[in-house]
Amino acid sequence: NNTDSGNLASGRVIDGYIADAIVFRDANGNNRYDIGELSALTDSQGFFENLAGPENHQIVVDSNSGQATDTLTGFPLLTTLAAPGNYSVISPISSIILGMQQNGVTQSNAENAIKSVFGLNSSIQFATYDPFSVLNDQSAAESKVAVAESYQVISMGIANILMASDDDFSSNAINKYTQAAKNIADLVYSKHQSGEQLDLSDVNILVQILPDVSSEVISDLVEANTADNYLLMNLPSRDFGSELFSRNINGCS
Repeated sequence: NNTDSGNLASGRVIDGYIADAIVFRDANGNNRYDIGELSALTDSQGFFENLAGPENHQIVVDSNSGQATDTLTGFPLLTTLAAPGNYSVISPISSIILGMQQNGVTQSNAENAIKSVFGLNSSIQFATYDPFSVLNDQSAAESKVAVAESYQVISMGIANILMASDDDFSSNAINKYTQAAKNIADLVYSKHQSGEQLDLSDVNILVQILPDVSSEVISDLVEANTADNYLLMNLPSRDFGSELFSRNINGCS
């Protein structure tokens, strides 16, 4: 549905690259794909194009009735993702930047908060940054690989939290995603203002973000978000957030 006038946007959806997802302009801001909202579909590399609509409407990613798939892992997309309307890369990190914007923080300040709280490189342009374009490039400079790996560690940590927000790793409750994204955004900006950093494997932080989630799931998140840092540094092209989903969807401990 792209009959409206306006600029046509293109970009990518990244957790790994997300194929067959609906990318839409969320005109009413409810994080749900409603009839009449302007949309596009991602291809096998997470790329979308010809997304019409005004940039003051946020961009949201829908699972397309379960058809959206992480092309690196083969697992379904089981969280909502979102971004400011002028972004061309939609990722877990962009979801938190949007959350801060919705709380009245400017886009620039929200981006700076993410960089300072998580220790990310100041050169990253979140609106367009694709870490996998670097991680999948065998000739990429070590310094660029290090930046991409650091970005992806944080992105996967956020994705793990969003995926667990409804206390069920095999489903996605939009209202729980919305609250979890808001809680992360609030915490990021609070830590930024106080000059602190944020550890997404800290059990107290996770309980603060997800107060209604079971202790068992919190323990899984601590393990997953600690493991991501080690695993990703050794195998940078692998999508480690899927480990959490794989372990829980198969009933393993």
